[in-house]
Amino acid sequence: MLVCSMYDMTLEEKMGGPYTKQEQEIRRDKVFELHFEQGHSALKIAKILDINRNTINKDIESLYLELRSEKPDYSRNWLDKQFARLEFQRMRLQ
Repeated sequence: MLVCSMYDMTLEEKMGGPYTKQEQEIRRDKVFELHFEQGHSALKIAKILDINRNTINKDIESLYLELRSEKPDYSRNWLDKQFARLEFQRMRLQ
């Protein structure tokens, strides 16, 4: 039986958080591309990136909040609809 501590694991063997700032930025860039540009759901993104779906949901939620604060009023209606969809999806997955 093989026993190892988390301290013995290399970065390639890492199985989840906490992530460094650089890892978070890289992951969020990928999530942005997959969700906003390619239209994949949080569950599909989690499978593609092999990352916990709750982490992906949090990334998507923070990306929506960033977009919301940067966009002018004319696009707020679309963002509100997308945010509501995300909240519904999050609640359904819980």
